[in-house]
Amino acid sequence: MIAADWQVDFDERAAILQYDGGLERPEAEAQALAETYDAIVKSARICRGILGELIKVNNRRSHLDIAPIVERSGLHTSRAPAWGFDRVVVEANTYRPALPGEGGASALIVPACEDGTIVDLVAQGLTSGRMLPRMGIAAVLGADEIEMAREDERPLLIFANALSWLRGGCRGAVIIDWQQAGYSLNGIEAIHSPVLIAADIYKATRRCWPLPKIRVPEGEVRHAA
Repeated sequence: MIAADWQVDFDERAAILQYDGGLERPEAEAQALAETYDAIVKSARICRGILGELIKVNNRRSHLDIAPIVERSGLHTSRAPAWGFDRVVVEANTYRPALPGEGGASALIVPACEDGTIVDLVAQGLTSGRMLPRMGIAAVLGADEIEMAREDERPLLIFANALSWLRGGCRGAVIIDWQQAGYSLNGIEAIHSPVLIAADIYKATRRCWPLPKIRVPEGEVRHAA
């Protein structure tokens, strides 16, 4: 199989596990990734592209040298979809995995999915906290959660970063590109947000319709008409 075939295989496995197997989407994606990884190993072929990179960092989580990082990050009990850690190099507004022997910064790597398909990866620096996409495609994490909130007219939970999103079981969204945030959140009626990013969400949604109510732990902030 070429890389595109592995992506299709992963998408099909995840859909079957979710709709026929009755698993929640995060659990379905995690199991599908594990099965896809096993298939790649058995075929003795290399899976390239972002799916291959995700499989690599996800598999590395079981290594003893990574265990302390997982523990410190509060992710040792996470049941979220595939994720992991890697050393990355920033290139403009994207990142790439560091080459062997190259420095790079330690980062958390998570998948950005849309319509159940992995469209990009996002890295969050463990020291800087900066979040960058791998391919420059992902404007948000949790695009499908945003769409469901829009369709069901229910509040959307927005996390401050990828790390807190993983801790929350990926039951919400994260803004990666704030310049596109207004477009991404258009049609959402209510947003639950930590105080840390509430002002940024307020500014980003001034042109949205309807103007969403932004709720924070201390109370509720409404957009001015």
